[in-house]
Formats: sequence, structure tokens, C-alpha cells
Amino acid sequence: DYIKSEMGIESMYISGACGDTVPRGHETGSEAIRKVGVNLACAAIDAMILAQRNPDNFKLINESLQSCIETRTYKVREHKLNALKPETAGQTEIDLDVQLVSIGDVCLIGVPGEMVSELGLEMKWHSPFRKTFILYCSTSYISYICHGNALVAGGYEAGAQIPDSRTGLKLVNAAIDGAYTLYERTFPDPAAWPVNNPPVLVAHKVLEPKK
Repeated sequence: DYIKSEMGIESMYISGACGDTVPRGHETGSEAIRKVGVNLACAAIDAMILAQRNPDNFKLINESLQSCIETRTYKVREHKLNALKPETAGQTEIDLDVQLVSIGDVCLIGVPGEMVSELGLEMKWHSPFRKTFILYCSTSYISYICHGNALVAGGYEAGAQIPDSRTGLKLVNAAIDGAYTLYERTFPDPAAWPVNNPPVLVAHKVLEPKK
């Protein structure tokens, strides 16, 4: 609403991989919640102004629109068999989707639950796209999704996770498989991919002090 009132455009908010994060400020009361939203809106407006002032830095490389779905089968933690939806309660395995949409060299990855931030960063780090964004709880809801170390450490998110301990890693791999599929469609020549042509670092010659 704030962006529309200030900029005259429609907008949509999508959470990233924020299963284990909370806003820095206090959220009690409608005014406090509104402050969080307005701060976020102002940051978005700042980014729009920056893009208008520096269009060459924000242009899409190839505006091709691509999409795909990566489906994998995951095991359910034994003590969580009855925590599933009524229609799937008691099942020892479930199918989950990772859905991907790319526009040029920008990729959106939809995940089926409350994924913790480190797994989202893994997807970003391994993605061949210039920019990759995670869409939180966008394909289904299967509880929290943690990495193995978080399950060892324990806590609320780890205790609530329904799939087994390798689910986080499998979802990351599924997402990256899908990302490369879309990248290959968008940019058919692998020889031109930035990930296949990293910059060469030239070592600086160390000069000996003059005698």
C-alpha cells in the first residue's frame, strides 16, 4: 500500500529463506508492524530510484521467460508421521516440488516450506544466474526445512521439521538442477557462461628494493 501511494505502481512481497530469522525491531501492535512494512517499502523505493539512475547496471541479459518443476521424494522422520496433513498422515515418504521461473539472468526459486536462511544462501551460491531469489512457502507447506547442523543443534525449527535430515540438502540440489536447466535454455552456449569463464587473476610482481 505504501509503495502504491508513493510510486503509483502495484507491488508484491515475497519472503526469502527466512525460516530462522525475525525482524530486528519489535513487532507488538499494529503501529510497530506497519513500521516494519514501511521501512521495507522505503528500501524498495530506494532500489527503484537506483535502477532508474543506473539503468545499465540493472538491465536484463536476454528477457527469455523459462520455468520448470523439480520433484523429489523425501523420507519423513519417524516420530513425525502423524504430523502431516490428514490425507498424507502415516506416509513414510512424500513428494515435494521446487518450482523455478527465470527472466533473463534472474531466477526465482519456490520452495515447499519454511526454509532456513543458510539453505537459501546455498541455492544462491551455487546458482549460475546473476541474481537468484528464494520464494518462501510457495509450492506447498511441509513445516520447517533445516540443514543437518541445525538439526544437531536443536531448537524450535529443528524440532518442528517433518522430513528427514537430508531433505534440506536434497532441496538445494533439486533447485540447482532446475536452475541449470533454465540457464541452458536461456543461454544455449555453455562456452559463453560466466561460470565457465571465471576471471583470471594475474599475480602482481614483487619488486625488489633498490640497493
